[in-house]
Amino acid sequence: MFRKQLPFLIAAVLVCCMILSIGTREMLSPDETRYAEIAREMILRNDYVTPYLNGIVYFEKPVLGYWLIAGSMKLFGETAFASRFPSMIATLLTALVLVVLAGKYGKNNNKLRYFAGGLYLCTPMVFFLGGAAILDPVFSFFVTLGMALFYPVTKSPWSRKGVACQLAAGVSFGLAFLTKGFLAFALPGSALFFYYLIPVRISEWKTWNFWKRMFSAWFTLGWIPASAALAVILPWAFAIHHAQPAYWYYFIVEEHLQRFLKPNQHPAPFWFFVPVLAGGLGYLLFAVVHVWNGLKGRIMADSLLRYAFFCFLGPFLFLSASTGKLGTYILPCLPPVVFLFAVGLFHQSEEEVRSRFLNLFLLILGIAGSIAVFCFLLPVVWKDNPLFSGAFAGRAVIVSGMALVLAFGSFAAFRTKELSRKLAVMGIALLPFILFWGHCLPRFVVESRAPEAMIRRSIQELNITPDTVVMSFCYPVQSVCWELKRDDVILFERAGELDYGLDLKKLRSSRFLQYKEAARFLKSPDRPRNTVIYMPVDLAEEYKDILPAPRKRVQDTDWGKSYCALLF
Repeated sequence: MFRKQLPFLIAAVLVCCMILSIGTREMLSPDETRYAEIAREMILRNDYVTPYLNGIVYFEKPVLGYWLIAGSMKLFGETAFASRFPSMIATLLTALVLVVLAGKYGKNNNKLRYFAGGLYLCTPMVFFLGGAAILDPVFSFFVTLGMALFYPVTKSPWSRKGVACQLAAGVSFGLAFLTKGFLAFALPGSALFFYYLIPVRISEWKTWNFWKRMFSAWFTLGWIPASAALAVILPWAFAIHHAQPAYWYYFIVEEHLQRFLKPNQHPAPFWFFVPVLAGGLGYLLFAVVHVWNGLKGRIMADSLLRYAFFCFLGPFLFLSASTGKLGTYILPCLPPVVFLFAVGLFHQSEEEVRSRFLNLFLLILGIAGSIAVFCFLLPVVWKDNPLFSGAFAGRAVIVSGMALVLAFGSFAAFRTKELSRKLAVMGIALLPFILFWGHCLPRFVVESRAPEAMIRRSIQELNITPDTVVMSFCYPVQSVCWELKRDDVILFERAGELDYGLDLKKLRSSRFLQYKEAARFLKSPDRPRNTVIYMPVDLAEEYKDILPAPRKRVQDTDWGKSYCALLF
């Protein structure tokens, strides 16, 4: 009896470790501190309709992600753990959706369930983003849940179960919209477009019944989910329109149409997501031969596999067609891909297969891990080492320990003949990295993306009080607001993502200073005695002959991409 319960006990312990580990690493700027600060200001203002960042309206996203973070903060306090908790729960729930789907495909086969849930949580992009205070994991969960709920509709749309699934899927898509916008409809819509457009057999294109069925599905199956989604969206949609009439124009035109059609924000070529997907899957690509052999002849023959394939293909092509791209956009495409990987590996593990390609990868990984043990330890004595030195030396020891476990696991998996056991051994070897990677960020990453430690030191060393005038460059203003618990920071030189809010509320004259204006302000005899400016080190060097000489300076390093605080 205990042996049967052991996998569930191990899974529960690992889930607890994953949740507990999210609160002990640095908050990365600008993304994590941005969303955490917006949620904090919601609580501060007691305004849960309009998002604010640094006291300035912020219209780039809807409100549900901020609600979840704010609710978590009310439970756990204004901490990194509370900010990341919704994303981690959403990631675990997405894995649970795949476990349930695997049970339907495998007829309650526990091995396939372990493959589906375990592979998803072990996918590099998933465990890198799953514990971050960003909106993508939550959005990906609602889209995945909605598509999973819609699968029974493809078989019997107008049965009682089919109608109930349409309603439930619509609610999930509505929640996805409240998290990140119209992608909540575009991604499932593109998946279903191709699902009904491409038949099992190409010869079906010649039949009238196929075209009749396809157009019937396109024009009839969307009304019930759309109605349910609107019922979820409309209360807040009317509330934000009443509070901020300019919201919907900016959100629809600037954040969606222009980002999709014009290369204004994050321009990238059509093929951008191909390497991103490859990097997101990471080491799973080395099992692609086994996955291909396991899926060969099954995708179009099985309705669930075919559905999963188009749940990946449609969103992937839609996202690729957009001119504006970020790597995190691809996260909703990973659940169906990982599900297909799990099924392919499940079928291969049931057969006697040759693992030459996988064994070669394991051998290379084992050798690389062994070399990495020394490569991370030796440079610690190098004073200006950008990876691990000084206060970061302890991290090199942790990384070396992870590399050592990975090397032993790779050699052990290499010696194991059964495919499922190879995967299990590799999963165990990867656990330390999955759980603790965030605690081992190298020095250059922390100094350029996590300035919170420097900001906390500046509070003490520069004696920052509520009366101190605080200015900040567009980066790291998010972290400055979060650490100082301020929403009145004056923007210095560039406003960045707060440009629109400044102009909309006519705040530019009072909340924004260019460097020449800042220089005149700092030289004015009437200004408050203590003024602090946060900016990148290279920017401080550029303006050192224009701004007055600071009375005191706080910074971690002279590296230009890190940040400093200047007291005037």
